[in-house]
Parts: sequence; structure tokens; C-alpha cells
Amino acid sequence: MNNLHNVKRGNSSIRSLLYSLYYAMAKICFKAGIIIIVGVVFAFWFSAAQETEEFSQSAAPAQVSSGSSQPKIDGIVEEQEYPQNLSLEEDSFVVYWKNDHEFLYMALKAKTTGWIAIGFEPTSRMRDADMIFGWVEDGQATLLDLYSTGSTGPHPPDEELGGTNDIIEFEGSEKDGYTIIEFKRKMDTGDRYDKVLIPGQTLNFIWAMATSDSFNRKHNILNRQAKLTLGKEEVESAQAWMDIELKDVRTGEQFKVSDFKGRPILLEVFAVWCPTCLSQQKEMQKLKEKGGDTVVRISLNMDPNEGEAKVRKHIEEHGLDWYFAISPPELTKALIDEVGLAILSAPLSPVILICEDQSVRLLPGGVKSAEALVSEIEKGCKNVN
Repeated sequence: MNNLHNVKRGNSSIRSLLYSLYYAMAKICFKAGIIIIVGVVFAFWFSAAQETEEFSQSAAPAQVSSGSSQPKIDGIVEEQEYPQNLSLEEDSFVVYWKNDHEFLYMALKAKTTGWIAIGFEPTSRMRDADMIFGWVEDGQATLLDLYSTGSTGPHPPDEELGGTNDIIEFEGSEKDGYTIIEFKRKMDTGDRYDKVLIPGQTLNFIWAMATSDSFNRKHNILNRQAKLTLGKEEVESAQAWMDIELKDVRTGEQFKVSDFKGRPILLEVFAVWCPTCLSQQKEMQKLKEKGGDTVVRISLNMDPNEGEAKVRKHIEEHGLDWYFAISPPELTKALIDEVGLAILSAPLSPVILICEDQSVRLLPGGVKSAEALVSEIEKGCKNVN
């Protein structure tokens, strides 16, 4: 898969960069005593949300169907099995896919009896591509989870780089001169050598195929780049983001906001550098004395410039004892969609109230005392002016 053209990062990569730039600016401006207006935030978000139009594709993706059954990973693509597909080079290479917020199901069909491959989100030619490489020989399918370390390769298996093989299921078939490879993987595998995929994301990819089944043989038919849009049908409900897996920085345990359905939740957004955030956290600390353990407290760090080590040090220095997590990009975007751009401004001490039925309300800006938090919880989430 050499000599591929340059491929730009997808919107998720741009969005992550803009989050980093925004928080860096926010930190500088806050220390200088400058008020950050929402218009600046919007400018960043708007530019991140723009679709790049520099990739050509032979056909537009099909519309998402209303069917809820998942594809069967058997090496056969049935009619209407996949709600979305993209045909390239006059059906020489066809990509079929379906996803929810947790799993990607994909089938590749190519006009060859040799190997076929797809690589997600390269940064320059092949570099950094999260690759799937497969073939069928004597009726037996082989599928490899690879990562390209250079612009023209090599692309060793993830395990050789210290990662893991994260293909959950796969199968393949050959018929009438075509090879089909089907596979299932998590949208976020947790492996540094796999790209994090986000529902609704425009995904840039490279693809290639050859006449040989040998992993070491170069493509000799076609190699191109294109883009597809992951389905977002499964994440359009208001509560879908509550099922996103989070890691508690304090304990290392996995949890989801939806785990606490039936209890009031205060979801605070903060940055370690932000003094008003610490003031808000001190009030949340007092809340335990006033509300007992009935209120679940979750602090979410959205600053991409701060990692687990910095957050853990912050927790230990101030004796904080509730859930702390780093916000994944898909959760940050979902919360912006849910409550607005103000959620990005840490100095405003944003706190989201999630009620027992998991309805949602963004509380007024500024540091809210423990007494004010109790009052807001008593008001609930509905019909509040």
C-alpha cells in the first residue's frame, strides 16, 4: 500500500486539536483577568465542525435504515444487512458498515482473489493508519489488525508494537472473482494503535488490494483514499451519552453515568488550572455533609492538555473523594449538543444536574454553594425557569 496520496485528519482529530487550543487560550486569558466570551468558543467549535471536501468518492453513503438487528459476521453480505455502503472505482471496492456507540460492524468486498485492506485516519499518506488487512485462502479467512508507522509503511501487527489484536469477530469468503472480509471491533478499543471512532464522525480512510494472498506482497491493483460517515442513529437520544464508558482516575474502575439511574447526579466540568473550579469542588465536598450519599458527584476534566497524572495529583492535594474522569471527545461533543457551548468554559464552574429519571439541566454559572446545590437538586430538572 505504498505511494498513497496525502490524507487529512478527520473532524475528530481537528476537534481534539481545537479543544486543546481553546483550553490553552482559556488558561492564559483567565490568568490575565480577561473574560472569555462565548463567541470565541463558538468560532472554534464552528471551524471544527466543518466537513472537509477534499476527498472524492464514487457514491454517497446509503441512508441509515431503521432496522435494529446487527450484521452477522459470516463472510456473506446479505441484501439490506448493512444500512450504509460506499462503492468505489465502479464496484471494484465496496465498503459496508453499521455502528452504534459501542461497536463497528464492517464488510469489505473487492474485485480480487488476493488480499484487501482498509486504513483509518492516516495523518500523512499511510502514516498512523489503523489498518485492517485480510484475505481468504483455501476457504480460510485471515484478518490482521495493523498499524502503519511510516508514510509508506511498514505496517506491523499491533501486538508487535506493544498493542493488542482488537478484532472481536471476523470471517471471509471468495466467490466469482470477489473477496469479502467481514469484521467487528469496538469503536474505542482502548489500544493506542487503534483509532477512536465516534458515531457521526466523517472517517478518512485509505484502501488497497492485490492479486496475491501474501501479507508481504505489495498492492498491484488499486490503492486510493476516500471518506465515509459513521452512523449516528444510536446516539441521537438525549441519554445515549450516559452510556459512554469512563475511567475513575482515583480508583481505575470503569463506570457510566447511566449506572446511577434513580439517584440525583451532579456532573461538574473542570480544569486543574482553574481556581473557580476548585472553589466549586470545595462546595461539592461540603455537599456530602448536607445530602449524605444520595447525591452522586462526578467531576469531568475536558482540558485535552491535562492527563490522568495531573488530575490524580489534584485529587490527592485537595482530599477529594468522588468520581473523577477524563472526558473522551465523543462525550465532550455530546454534552455540547445537550446543554450548549458554556460547558467548555471551566472558569464558569459548569455543573449539570442529572435527575433520577436521567433528565438533564445545566445549573446557573458561577460557583454554587453547597446550599444552592441542595436547592437546585430539590427543584429537579423539569419546568424550572
